[in-house]
Amino acid sequence: MSTGDKVDKEDNRNRIGDRPVRLERAAKDASGISAKPAPESEVRLKLEPEPEPEPELELKLEPEPGPELEPEPDDEPKLRVEPKLGAEAWAWAAAGPGPGPGPGPEAGAGVGPGAGAGAGPRLNSGPTWEPGSRPQFRLQRRIRATGRPTDPGLRVTARAVSRKVGLFADVQLVAAYARLNLQAAMEYRASFISQVFGMFLNDGIWLSFWWLYFTKFPVLGSWQREDVVVLWAVLATSFGVATGLFGNALGLSGIILRGDLDYYLVLPRDVLLHALVSRMSTSAWGDIAFGTLVFLAFGEATPGRLALYVLSVGIVAVFFVSFFVLVNSLAFFIGSSQGISEQLQMTLVHFASYPTTVFQGITKVILFTLIPAGFISSVPVHVLRRFHPGFFAALVVATLVLAVTARAVFGWGLRRYESGNLITVRI
Repeated sequence: MSTGDKVDKEDNRNRIGDRPVRLERAAKDASGISAKPAPESEVRLKLEPEPEPEPELELKLEPEPGPELEPEPDDEPKLRVEPKLGAEAWAWAAAGPGPGPGPGPEAGAGVGPGAGAGAGPRLNSGPTWEPGSRPQFRLQRRIRATGRPTDPGLRVTARAVSRKVGLFADVQLVAAYARLNLQAAMEYRASFISQVFGMFLNDGIWLSFWWLYFTKFPVLGSWQREDVVVLWAVLATSFGVATGLFGNALGLSGIILRGDLDYYLVLPRDVLLHALVSRMSTSAWGDIAFGTLVFLAFGEATPGRLALYVLSVGIVAVFFVSFFVLVNSLAFFIGSSQGISEQLQMTLVHFASYPTTVFQGITKVILFTLIPAGFISSVPVHVLRRFHPGFFAALVVATLVLAVTARAVFGWGLRRYESGNLITVRI
């Protein structure tokens, strides 16, 4: 076999061997599938740095320069509690700067004989004051819970100190309510003036009756016309003060029955005092004006008698308020007692306007016990016309007993009080 034949045979074999490959490629090309696999897609994460936060702007407010204010002296008593073991807490009262310096580090810190004469700080043995000035007590800011005080001084318990502060706060409360109630009543000038003038005229008519009676009969027992005039002056003024400052004293039973005490129970004040002063009787100013003018006109208003008149008015006003609270507190125990309370109140006022010599026997005993109108009607004869120390002491004691009893009965009834669940809006 020649060389050319060998070459042709090899070419034929190559063509035959490549045919399946070519056919396979043609079939794949026809079906759209590439013989060579496509490269896998690559996922690339591009991490970008977070933007830096912008710096915040700080505003610094500086006060403008101005005059420096010196701290005001602390005149109100303050207490500082030092936790120490002991059974009894004491408070020391120390007065202001002494009259002269002493060798100690707090020279002149005490007042009294020998103030500032000892070495170091000390407490005064008793409060003194300069002539012509009222005593000023400054409470030392220290309470030591020791069994016995280590320094001599004026010792008062913390309870007594709180009572003094509470009494001053109560006086402020009464004064504030009196001012606000008067301003509210003056909003309606015509109504205010008409009520005041009407009460003034009513009192004048009653006094005119007694004036005419004593014109025909100059003496009634030991009473004269001037005594009745002074009686009506004291009675009208004291009743006006009682119902003007403590206007709810006459209608306290209605407040109890309606459940209106709920409003006062949630306030940080004494319930009874707050309930009494929250209202004012407008016509009471007519009583005050009438009584004052009558005494100045017909009562021989010398300085001594004027002082006794003011003192008597204050005592009788407390007497009125205490009796009104006592009879209105019956609403805690017997329910609807408004009718009984009003009758007892008017009975006291009515019998107090008559001379005591009109009544004798069992009636006079009742007027000095159950319905104590005799103490009020005896003031003109036994206090203003002829001062009787025994009767004046009995009047003061009777007033204190009545006030304490009224307070105790109201507190006892308040523990029995049931809320009325009343929802009201107070403006």
